[in-house]
Amino acid sequence: MRPLRGTARALKLLQGRRRGAVALAAVLLGCGGAESPEGAPKTAAPPRVVLLYATCTVNKGFLSPYGPGVDLTPHLTAWAARGTVFERHRTEAGMSGIAYASILSGRGSAGHGVFTHPERLDEAVPTILETFARGGYEVYAWSAHPMAGEDLGYLRGVAPENLSPHALTPEAADYGRFEALLARVAADPAVRAFVFTHFTVTHGPYDERPVPAFCRDYPGECGILEELSRAEERRLKRLYHEYHEQLAFNFPEATRRLRLAPEEIARLARLLELFYKANVWRLDGLFGGVVETIRSAGLENETLIVFTADHGESLYDPAAPFQWSHSHSLAAAALDAPLIMAWPGHLPAGARYASVTRSIDLFSTLTALAGLPPPDALEGVNLAPAILGESPPPELAAFSHAGVLPADLIGRPAFTTERLREFYPEPSMEATWVALREGDAVWKLVQRGRGWEAERYDLAADPGERVNLFDPDAPEDMERLEALKAYKGRLVEAWREREARREGAPSITDAERERKLRSLGYLR
Repeated sequence: MRPLRGTARALKLLQGRRRGAVALAAVLLGCGGAESPEGAPKTAAPPRVVLLYATCTVNKGFLSPYGPGVDLTPHLTAWAARGTVFERHRTEAGMSGIAYASILSGRGSAGHGVFTHPERLDEAVPTILETFARGGYEVYAWSAHPMAGEDLGYLRGVAPENLSPHALTPEAADYGRFEALLARVAADPAVRAFVFTHFTVTHGPYDERPVPAFCRDYPGECGILEELSRAEERRLKRLYHEYHEQLAFNFPEATRRLRLAPEEIARLARLLELFYKANVWRLDGLFGGVVETIRSAGLENETLIVFTADHGESLYDPAAPFQWSHSHSLAAAALDAPLIMAWPGHLPAGARYASVTRSIDLFSTLTALAGLPPPDALEGVNLAPAILGESPPPELAAFSHAGVLPADLIGRPAFTTERLREFYPEPSMEATWVALREGDAVWKLVQRGRGWEAERYDLAADPGERVNLFDPDAPEDMERLEALKAYKGRLVEAWREREARREGAPSITDAERERKLRSLGYLR
């Protein structure tokens, strides 16, 4: 096991003056300051089109390029064969507002200032959209995610006329605008476009409407429907849609109150997995339609497409603290998001990138591939030289954290339960869990009712994180624990500063917050 890069020196800085915390963060997060655009392909012009397709709540184990034996996403699989699959990509948090802020800013929460959602992104934080706009790209956003929209400052750099409230899918009412943009790029060599979209079709409560079409194509996945009587199927569906918050965040109490026997819980879990698979399949078809539109426009080899997600999703796991959720869990299924990148003829095809990467690395990497200088003080690393085979992959440490429980959820029956308070006794960053991934090793600092506990898991041998391997007598484990404490200290300090700045001037009204939480199914 290698030592965490720079940890010993960083820990000494923590004991010094306040500005040492900034230096510590740079070392812990793998920062090297702004990267030059030297990672761009040396023999190719910049991509004419860059598409950042960042959907929401995708468990990568259900995607064919990631899941052994999985065949649910044929369009994504065919496209990924022309690009690079990043095997150990990790997001900053399981909350969309935080995760999209890290994607768009190239910084973690202590840098971009988002610790919960919905929350406004600080106007002083540059976005990748602004950088591409300054670099001569026409910037567009098909934005259908309420936690990271234009009204919250996430889409600065997009002219109002280039902003759509829809997801970028062939079903969108204004999809013709995308087709027209591609036609204009194809016709005029001087036009370049950066397109960003974020939306969700896989967020809970899972939509059952795609199931019939999915089962026609994948009847072997739908055995649970044959086993259930129509009355039981209707009952389980009703229970899920009516009580999905309670089932997600207070599962033991909810199942007792609903009088669900173990065999009923097992059938419910299989039914909801079917719902989720059907929605992943639908997402694959929507993405495939966009790729086909680009191909039909004659721009396939001139378009850099990045498929990723803000975070993953945990389904039913009896050992997990929460079920069918992502927001407050540091489970691998919630933090290990997909990342697949293709630019046919310019980036390696059929490649697997095995080293750890982070959401914060996308900003530096995409600007480098486009030949653009990124802003100063990005925390992410330019991965382009490693992707192109010009240098070894950097050995990165991926830090993640849980978000602060949104204020509007305090007092709601599904959330203010003994079970949730066991893990998060207060709505503040002091109560947040933190995690660190290096290779397949994951360290965590979590609270489980008995105070703070350190954990270590080997994801290669134990993907469900069942066996805690943390050894307080092992120097490597204690070094990572100190790194986690330092990382959390920086988060708490930045959160306190942000809270002090906005006292008396909230960045979003209570009514706006409740409307956004309700739109994603967190409130009823």
